[in-house]
Amino acid sequence: MRIHTNEDYSINKKFPINIITNYHGPGETYNVHSHEFIELIYVVSGECYHTYEGKSSQLCKGDICIIKPGEVHGYRTENNTTMKTYLILFQPEVLQKELFVLSDLEDIMDYFYLQMFFRKDYEFKDKMTLTPLEKIRIDLLVKTVKEELENKE
Repeated sequence: MRIHTNEDYSINKKFPINIITNYHGPGETYNVHSHEFIELIYVVSGECYHTYEGKSSQLCKGDICIIKPGEVHGYRTENNTTMKTYLILFQPEVLQKELFVLSDLEDIMDYFYLQMFFRKDYEFKDKMTLTPLEKIRIDLLVKTVKEELENKE
């Protein structure tokens, strides 16, 4: 099993985040692996079967999975499907200050969502499915961050 490192994906102190656009053709498999960073997988289009910590589930357009460092996962598309994803890769420290401030929010759902970043024993369950409005907002945010990264801003 391969372990992806920060260096493999240009994650460093100057640019501690990276966004990769992936396209997967029909019947394509991305073998199980782990990494040193957090990986947020956003399915832009298509679908796949995602293996996470030995369990398999279907991911479809608008789904998000968050994989913590050291967790094992992979995915495959069916013979008649394709998939486009944005992989947002970063170290937990990138958001430490912001997440600490946000943890004071009164909305209990926001608090539980933030726990994945604060607790080492937190186990992410399956996936989140975005609403149509959330998809539009995420697409815009990803595009903005990608442009900033490309321009080294």
